[in-house]
Formats: sequence, C-alpha cells, structure tokens
Amino acid sequence: MTEGTTTSKTKAEAPAKRFFAYCKVERPPSVEKQRELCRTFVAAQGGAIVDEAFDVGAGAVVEMPGYARLYDALEGGTVDAFVTDMTVFGPTMILGLFAVCTVGGVEIWDLTRGRVTADQIHALGESLRHGLESNETVHDMLGPKRSVN
Repeated sequence: MTEGTTTSKTKAEAPAKRFFAYCKVERPPSVEKQRELCRTFVAAQGGAIVDEAFDVGAGAVVEMPGYARLYDALEGGTVDAFVTDMTVFGPTMILGLFAVCTVGGVEIWDLTRGRVTADQIHALGESLRHGLESNETVHDMLGPKRSVN
C-alpha cells in the first residue's frame, strides 16, 4: 500500500440500503404513481429498491400476492428495509410485520412519516390494548405525539 492510501470505504462507496417497495392501491392507474413515490423516497434515503410489489383492489378481502412476496423478502433476508404507505395496513398487520422485521433486522419506512420506530410500534400496540380512539388512523397511532401511558 502506498503512502496516503486508505482501505476504508467512503460514504459514497458504502453499499446502498436494500429496500423492498410495497403498496396496495385501489385501481391500476395508481400503481405507477406509488412506484414513483417509492423510488423518489428511497433515493432520498440513499437506498436502492431491489424488489417491489403492488396489490390492486379495495377492502381487506382482496388477494394480496404482493404482500406475500414482501413477507418472503422480509423473512428471507434479501432486504434491509421496506417502504410503504402505512395507511394500507391495519394495526394488527403492522404489528405482525414489525415482529418479522425485528427478528430479521429489517427497517420499516413510511412514505409520509419516514422511519417507523420501535416506540411508535409500542404506542400502536398500547392503542390496541386499551381500545382504539374513535376515528383514529394508523398515521395517528404512529404519530410522534402519541402517549403510551
């Protein structure tokens, strides 16, 4: 090694965080908009989307093969993080995803709120345990002002 040469990687050389982008939309035309939102968001975080899936349809009974692919990626260790619009998930789905992500060391990112923290998930669990307040959305439950007392 010559004088002045270093072996450490610079920030620019560090591998990008591997994201899985997942969204559930009501209509096919919304897929492209969500895809672009995810790409823009992940690029702003310095990450790279390595896989993506979009489920189309309204309601809880819609078949969700994209969600199954997301779950497989989370369990398989092929991603470091996933990005989504958290409003597409019910609270119990979020808690389940968080459990899988915690075991696998995968971060959850919301397109509106940024990285979802363990404290936010704890507050969500407390909300469910104590009974949800009327008209409360998932974003409200994940909000920074939520008290867990």
